[in-house]
Amino acid sequence: MQRRIAALIAASVIVTTGGAAQAAGESEPVEGYVPPYELIVAGEGRYKIKLKQSAIDRLDIQTAEMRTETKSRTISTGGLVFEIERSGADQSSDFFVGIPDNQLDYMITGGIKVAAGIGGITQEYLAAEDPDIRYLESRQQGYKFFRVTTNSPLLTNGQRVLVEAEANPEQELTVAPYSALIYDKNGGTWVYVAETPDTFLRHKVDVEFIDGDSVYLLDGPPPGTKVVTVGAAELLGTEYKVGY
Repeated sequence: MQRRIAALIAASVIVTTGGAAQAAGESEPVEGYVPPYELIVAGEGRYKIKLKQSAIDRLDIQTAEMRTETKSRTISTGGLVFEIERSGADQSSDFFVGIPDNQLDYMITGGIKVAAGIGGITQEYLAAEDPDIRYLESRQQGYKFFRVTTNSPLLTNGQRVLVEAEANPEQELTVAPYSALIYDKNGGTWVYVAETPDTFLRHKVDVEFIDGDSVYLLDGPPPGTKVVTVGAAELLGTEYKVGY
């Protein structure tokens, strides 16, 4: 996509130097050429891009507004069986499955499943939050615990298990269209903010997860900010002086 920039914007002209333009593959500036954009130093290794109307028309740049949303999602993380209490004639057991706090940044809002396996056999168990096991959380600080009651022999004390839970983030996440997300050469994630209809600035974003056509962010431009959804790759090519 980035390689379209030569045809769409600069017709193989890659960068302005001292007010003159330098053609791809040539060492001398192209006399009299005026590129259809201006790069303005914005700091932190970024350039603000100001496009002329001819470039805007060619790129057909489109934008959409950032928004916020609290979205339920299934999270998966590792857990550990800490303690077993056997009770009843059927020798059913209460298993207390602990999850490190730093692996659970979401509020549990739905069902909790614990998957465990021995000898190639895997079984799922329903778990529950239980205020009666707060004593265990205070004793094993740094863990959150869930109770599983079963008479299955597949769960054992000290066993590592997989925990899946339906959860919501503890705060609203900023949402950007997936089409606005771009990656730099180091894998960093960005969007282009439309400061005005003809001026664009690259903004760093911290992606939490992607769901369909939406990107949920831990950090990024505030809600209501207009970001580029069509033409972002070409803008990146202009800023990085690639696409030739």
